[in-house]
Amino acid sequence: MKDSTRNFITGLVSLGALGVLVALLLMFGELRWLVQSSYRVTVAANIGGGLRKGSQVQLNGVPIGEVASVTVRPSEEPPVRVEADINFDIDLPQSCEISCESALIGGGSRLNFRMPNDPAARTAMAPRDGTWVASAEFMTFEDRIASIVSEDFTELARNLNELVAPLQGGPDDPANQGSIRTSVTRLNRMLASAEEAFDGANSWLHDEQLHADAKSAVWKASQLIDQASAAMDAVAGAAKGIEGQAGTLAADLRPVIERMRQTLEHVQAISEKVNAGEGTVGQLVNNPDLYRSLEDAGRRLAATLAEVELLVAKIKDEGLRVEW
Repeated sequence: MKDSTRNFITGLVSLGALGVLVALLLMFGELRWLVQSSYRVTVAANIGGGLRKGSQVQLNGVPIGEVASVTVRPSEEPPVRVEADINFDIDLPQSCEISCESALIGGGSRLNFRMPNDPAARTAMAPRDGTWVASAEFMTFEDRIASIVSEDFTELARNLNELVAPLQGGPDDPANQGSIRTSVTRLNRMLASAEEAFDGANSWLHDEQLHADAKSAVWKASQLIDQASAAMDAVAGAAKGIEGQAGTLAADLRPVIERMRQTLEHVQAISEKVNAGEGTVGQLVNNPDLYRSLEDAGRRLAATLAEVELLVAKIKDEGLRVEW
């Protein structure tokens, strides 16, 4: 065999062996970085959440790859395996929070990775050899709605329970001031009082005697108004008559007013004399000793008259005749 032929066959076999080696390396994923622009990560989840091959993968809302496969393994826990291909130029922190989000209207589900807020927790990155398996617990749309409103409804239920609970200490307790239950209790009291007032008004409206008294009072009031109107008419007529005779009345009243003025001046003069101590009355008013002397003389005169009466009575008892 010629050397050239032998060299050709040797080179061809070497190329074949090299091709087989490359194929084996590719088959076992050792040279995937040479032919692929992504690396694979696996997520173990409780449910598939509507994910399928080709579903979008996001990191904090930014697309970074797509789902490669979704499988179920009943013998394992969690049973669902989601394999995703991540763009090779993306570093995926192992501390990411993983969730499955479904569009409310249109579109499909997507696998979402969310990095922690603390930069110090983002240092450990997922390996690119496909060995990293992350765990996640997906929630259905109904579960997410329930988790959002559960806290609000729990707080609302607690407030309602406090509202219907009995008051401690009564509505007049200062600790219960401003409470809705206190307001409701007072409102019930007001309604009860209003009902009592309505009952009293109803009984009054159906009382025939009260109706008769009310009618009589209205009739008498009407008569009084008529009499008052007549009196006002009479006064108005008298006023008109006086207005026409004002000159005559003024002429008649002048002498009377003049005599009254003179009388008042005379009385004033007498009062001044009395105050000055002039005359008997003035002495009595201004000299208390004179008044006391007169009072003492009166008492002695009364005592003397009493003795005289006793003497006369004794003489009569003796049988003597006394003539005055």
